[in-house]
Amino acid sequence: MDSDKKQDEKKPDEKKQDASASVRVSLDKMSAYLTVRPAAGGGSRIDEAELLKIIAAAGVVHGVLAAEVARAAAEQNADQLLVASGTPSENGENGSLEFLVSKTRSLKDDEIDDARKVVDLHDLGGLTTVKQGEPLMRRHPPGAGTPGHDVLGGEVAPRPGRDVQIGRNLEGTAAAADDPDLLVAACEGLPVFRRDGVSVTTVLSVADVDLSVGNIDFKGSVTVKGSITSGMHVRATGDIIVGDVIEAAVVDSGANITVRGGITGAGAAALPGAGGGEMAHVRAVGEIRARFIENAVVGADSILVDNEVIQSELTATNQVIVGGERSSKSAIRGGNVRAGNLVRTPVLGADTANETSVGVGVDPKLVDRMGALKKSLDAGAEELMRLVKVTDMLAKRPDKKEMLERANNTLAAARQKLKQEKEELIELESAYDQVQNAKIEVTRAIEGVARITLGRQTITVSEPRGPGVFRVDEATGKIRYE
Repeated sequence: MDSDKKQDEKKPDEKKQDASASVRVSLDKMSAYLTVRPAAGGGSRIDEAELLKIIAAAGVVHGVLAAEVARAAAEQNADQLLVASGTPSENGENGSLEFLVSKTRSLKDDEIDDARKVVDLHDLGGLTTVKQGEPLMRRHPPGAGTPGHDVLGGEVAPRPGRDVQIGRNLEGTAAAADDPDLLVAACEGLPVFRRDGVSVTTVLSVADVDLSVGNIDFKGSVTVKGSITSGMHVRATGDIIVGDVIEAAVVDSGANITVRGGITGAGAAALPGAGGGEMAHVRAVGEIRARFIENAVVGADSILVDNEVIQSELTATNQVIVGGERSSKSAIRGGNVRAGNLVRTPVLGADTANETSVGVGVDPKLVDRMGALKKSLDAGAEELMRLVKVTDMLAKRPDKKEMLERANNTLAAARQKLKQEKEELIELESAYDQVQNAKIEVTRAIEGVARITLGRQTITVSEPRGPGVFRVDEATGKIRYE
């Protein structure tokens, strides 16, 4: 009370001035700030009710912070004090696609007693199959979100969630008659899982793929009871399941490949330090599973191997996992293994003169595209120089106007192509490294010489080591093994 009197008392030669207040609303209208100038020279104070009137007069009607207004009135002083706060909108949830059928594809272990035993795949065991009319996928539409309000009482519109649609032209499927957001099987068969839907394919079954059968190019899934022999080609839009082995053949799947025996080429001529012979070439859009891999070039999103990988080139967009629960000799020995995120193996390297190379942290497809762009840019630069010389020569010939026009058009197109490729290369290089979470896990030991690459960094390990993980240290940016 005494302090209030002292504040209101007029000082000698001090001009009388009443307390005043002003309100500022932020540009986004989500905040309001109060400034209070205290009274001087015995002027009148300003109370809480007057402050609320001033705030209301500024148009502020939502989210008023009464406690802050009361504090400003009590202290008779405030500088850009937050006295109202809007309610932000809540954006809608993104639409999503929900798989309604199991993705399990593995055959039962008790169906095979031996890695070389032929399996009767007429009994598909744990392989997922669907019947006509069975639900496959449901589309969940995006949410609209919840609107908010700014301090002036205006509505703040939410951002709707991103929409997602079930893919079109999915083989063997249809929308449910009474529910357009439900995808069902139009026939009995094998589901092939894709990012934007599920297709249902029929299954082609053969005993072996050899000269008596011929090469296979099938729109659907293929099951091979025995082996795919050397020199044969098998291509399928769906899954490929092999009961025995893939020899030095070419096998390409638009979905996944399961090899109950293993993948074994006749030699590893394509790999440094290896002997001659043909290699197996196996590629899948999705996942490849095999008992073992030897003398092969293998590419997929994920590669899973029970036992050894020997003198092979493995490329996985996501991960390479070597080692089954019951295997005692799982290892990567020799060759070159690349993965975007993870390589895991019990043993890395071989106690021989051959080097084992393992790299993570870079999308292998991106690396290949960058290499192709660089070659194209080199060739394009040479072509550009040739075209410039041609146009310069034609420009000096008045009788060659039509040829000059065509040459100038060709030159302009070459320059445009070169510009686009340079821009793409710059964009790819900016996204080159993805090493933040990339790692190489060795669960038992490193043997022989191992060349380790994470992103753009490479080290060579030439001494035996125990279990550990290679990753990039966030503090130093260097590769460490711990």
